[in-house]
Amino acid sequence: EELLLAYSKSDSEVDYVQGMNLVAGAILNHLREINLSFRMFEFLMNKHNLRDIYHRQFSQLSSI
Repeated sequence: EELLLAYSKSDSEVDYVQGMNLVAGAILNHLREINLSFRMFEFLMNKHNLRDIYHRQFSQLSSI
């Protein structure tokens, strides 16, 4: 919850979208450290285009 709250504050265009908890939970379970997990989640969202999937309009969802 803390990771997703921090991310939603850092990216006002995406906020929280259902399904983000699965990605965040897997990262937290593996890394077991909130700050490192946040940075990894942010990296995946921005550098590997997960952000586009979770964007409010779900503009990239149809391309999956």
